Order: sequence, then C-alpha cells, then structure tokens
Amino acid sequence: MKKLVAILAAIGTAFCIVFSAAAANAAVEGPCNGEVLTSTNLQWGTCGVTRPAHASATISSDGLTVTLKKVNSGQVASFWSNSEVMEEGSTSVCVTVSVDITGRASGEHLLTLSAYESVTSQTFPLSSGLHEYCVNSGPDVTNVQWQLLTYVGDKPFGRAVVTVTLIGVTIT
Repeated sequence: MKKLVAILAAIGTAFCIVFSAAAANAAVEGPCNGEVLTSTNLQWGTCGVTRPAHASATISSDGLTVTLKKVNSGQVASFWSNSEVMEEGSTSVCVTVSVDITGRASGEHLLTLSAYESVTSQTFPLSSGLHEYCVNSGPDVTNVQWQLLTYVGDKPFGRAVVTVTLIGVTIT
C-alpha cells in the first residue's frame, strides 16, 4: 500500500506534516515535532507513532543521525529542515545523507522546498548508501525553506532498522 505524505503548512522554519494512509491501521501521525540546533538553526525531529511497540525513532545528541526501527506493520518518520539564503543564479537545494538499512524496509525520502508561496516536492526511494537529493527552487528565489523527511513504511513485514545521517546541504 502506498502512503500519502501531505505538506499542510510552513511557518517560519517549522513545518507541520500530517500523514494519511490508505490502510485503516496507519501507525504514523502528524504533526512532526522537533528541536532546533542553535549553532546552525537546523530543525530535526520525529513524527508521532500510534503503535510504539511496532515502531520507534531515536535521534543522536547532535541531531545529525536518526535511527528508525519498525516491526511488522510499524511505520515511523523523521525529518530535518532549515532555511537557506539563495545566491543570485542558484536554482536548487541538494541534501546529502548516508543511509544504512538492516532488515527488510520499505519507505522513501521526501525533499520539499518552500519559497514564497510555492512548494515543490520530490520523493526518492529508500535505499542504503550515500545519496544526494536535489530539488529545483526556480528562478529569482532568494530564500528557501527545505525539509527532508524519511519515512519507513509498513511493508514488507519483518524487522528493519534504518539509520540516516545528514551529511550536508548545498545550494547550486
């Protein structure tokens, strides 16, 4: 079953995210809650889990690594977000992450950019390795808010541990 991730609002550097699922037994609920790392203004956090025995999210003390665990039909999600200043001629934001998957996990990464009243999103499959995800911001954008959400879904059944580390963000 595919899950639908809908962005409802962006206020300051905090995004409010609500998950809806095709199945009635959805285990992840919004909004996402997080904290701000003061040295970089990076916000990170996790999203509510209605079946804690089946899914969990743990974030490292520096906020740069998240470990998502799920069992059977468990679902869990986490995010990083920040505001970036775009230099003249820049047209995209790229977020680099390292992903390690143990077990059987399905899911995706969703990179969303919000500039002025425009929101652009792109999904990327969840897989192990070093990944750079990029989304175009469009011309003449001076400030953009970005958010990378990692979602681990309910299929396939079994145990999975997904560790994601934020490596960096580049503006090109």
